[in-house]
Amino acid sequence: MNNHRVIAVCGKGGVGKTAFTTLLTKVMIEDPQAGKLLLVDADPALGLHYALGRKEIKTIGTVRDEILRVAEEGDRQAQEELADKVDYLTARVLDEG
Repeated sequence: MNNHRVIAVCGKGGVGKTAFTTLLTKVMIEDPQAGKLLLVDADPALGLHYALGRKEIKTIGTVRDEILRVAEEGDRQAQEELADKVDYLTARVLDEG
């Protein structure tokens, strides 16, 4: 049996979701029994990213925008090159640390 947990933090704007999630993350990182963490920030403001001290920002939205741009404006070669690197681009937005 796995030992996975899902914690969703939601609420109205300005109630402290980012602050709570940041503190919870820092506590869990220090707990050796916490295991691996996956944080998903659906807020376009990227507040959690900054609160956790991450420097470089790449988002799945930027990858989506590039895919759409090349699909609409790129020539056949550009589209084929993009298709070859979609997995790479997607992996680049995952910020592991």
